[in-house]
Amino acid sequence: MTFNERITAAWPEKEILKYAPPNNTPVRSVVVDATSIALPTDRNARIIVPGGTLMRRTADNKRVVPFDGTGKIEGVLKSPVEILSNTTAGYTTGALYFTGCIFITTAIPSFLTYASNVTTDLVPFNNRFEGA
Repeated sequence: MTFNERITAAWPEKEILKYAPPNNTPVRSVVVDATSIALPTDRNARIIVPGGTLMRRTADNKRVVPFDGTGKIEGVLKSPVEILSNTTAGYTTGALYFTGCIFITTAIPSFLTYASNVTTDLVPFNNRFEGA
């Protein structure tokens, strides 16, 4: 690296809520299970779980992973998280919106695929899903 050179990385943080939540909107702190996330073939590529991803609990009920159609949706990932490796050392923290929110449906990557699961698992917790 040459002198006085800086390398930074950033990814865009999209808005997943239609309206700003009130200050008392609960956000659940979670641990994202890195062992279930596939590594990209390019070893220099970054592993990012984007904000707006539907998340479910792992079988042991201790961590969360991206929803794949099995289990129950626990919430929507508040902001992107980076996975450094797909081992237990790669576990990382994140935050979930899970109640009292109005989400933008187009900001949730798998909303159309799992729309029936979303209405079953998240709507009863006073959540709404609307278009942009």
